[in-house]
Amino acid sequence: MAKIEELEPLLTAPAEALDVEYKTWLDLKGNDEHKAILAKAAIAIANEGGGHIVIGMREERPNLVSEPRPAEIAAYDQDMVNQIIRRFASPHFHCKLTIRRHPDTGYEHAVIGVPGGFGFPVMSKSGTPQNSIRPHLCYMRKPGPESSPPENQADWERLLNRCLRNRREDMLDAIRTIVEGGVPPPAALEKTDAERQASFAESSRARWKTLTSNLDPNAPERCPQGRYELDYALLGDFEQPGLRNLVDILRRAVIRASGWPEFQIPPHAEFQPAAIDDGIECWLGMPHPKRWFHDSAHADFWRASPEGRMFLLRGYIEDSPSILAQLPGRDGQSFEPGTTFDLSNTSWSVGECFLHATNVASILAPDRDLRVVLRARWYGLAGRRLASIGNTRWIFQDYVCRQDEYATETTVEIARISDNLPEIVGPLITPLYERFGFFPLPPTLVAEELVKMRERRF
Repeated sequence: MAKIEELEPLLTAPAEALDVEYKTWLDLKGNDEHKAILAKAAIAIANEGGGHIVIGMREERPNLVSEPRPAEIAAYDQDMVNQIIRRFASPHFHCKLTIRRHPDTGYEHAVIGVPGGFGFPVMSKSGTPQNSIRPHLCYMRKPGPESSPPENQADWERLLNRCLRNRREDMLDAIRTIVEGGVPPPAALEKTDAERQASFAESSRARWKTLTSNLDPNAPERCPQGRYELDYALLGDFEQPGLRNLVDILRRAVIRASGWPEFQIPPHAEFQPAAIDDGIECWLGMPHPKRWFHDSAHADFWRASPEGRMFLLRGYIEDSPSILAQLPGRDGQSFEPGTTFDLSNTSWSVGECFLHATNVASILAPDRDLRVVLRARWYGLAGRRLASIGNTRWIFQDYVCRQDEYATETTVEIARISDNLPEIVGPLITPLYERFGFFPLPPTLVAEELVKMRERRF
């Protein structure tokens, strides 16, 4: 990448080339077509071997003229630029934004450094209504200059030869390293959606463990008898919000269908979500005199990411002595914390999580077709038996679980969730209940419980 002092000639002696493209000011915050224009240029220059995009130059043939940024166009930042690249390019790559003042006009210009050296063609992964960029195309720079897809054998040959040269150079560098007695670095592979979500969940779990590490091992906030985790990621084309906007989205997305909503934002200032690193987190189990409940079922920890990722950790309601005291079983039967697993609660918790994802998607990207990958994991199952904590279901024999943990996941279109919730939740949780002595979870039970949940009959 060029040094800062090497960028000045791009402004003082502007001339478009295969590795340099000039654009007038683009609204990169509010205009999707302008974002697509930038992404298309960046993809083409990346395939050319790298270069620069200079923004703020108006074409007055045969010259390029420096012009000020209009007041209605927000200032650029590097996160804004790379968020656009992540949205439109596959694989995405990191661009460097430099703001340089023109020495003659005094106007500031955005100079975006685009990397090259890829051993494979970079492609677009989404498009826009006006086709400023189209999906699944491999844009490249052509004489003119212009950015467009390969149209003939010569175009493809030039593009693929560049990729092959890059691969050959990488291979030769690795051979030189080995000959000199070193160890070549492993190839950097782009993570899949599932791997990125797994990493997010792992970091969230680690954060919870850090927060609870100083508590007594048997403190309810540590969920010593068991817990469950729900996490999801929205997949598709949407603009990532800032943290302030994300909090507002989450506040509007809360599903108030159960007595203790998932991903809730409490009213008391002491428990409000906080911006931590590149996301938002909230811990309702924080030791504080204003806490309403002091059991693991109400000590939620959740995290949210602008990438559309959510994570929730919660203890079992079956382990709350105060709740068990209010809900005795049939014929005077009593329940002990850590010994039972409710027949109905899982339908509610998983169903509510799907509906939350639907709400977030509808607010975040109301006109986009998104999907969601939702994952669930239960801990501390071994030795528990199925029961009806609310005394609403008959269970005629003992169904005991011998497996301590169980995990499952699924990916569905957001548009399917509202009308097909039982058909989505049922197959996802049925294998969990089979761990309890091969218990056959009736599909009608899931459907009935989800109706109760949506009607707020708790």
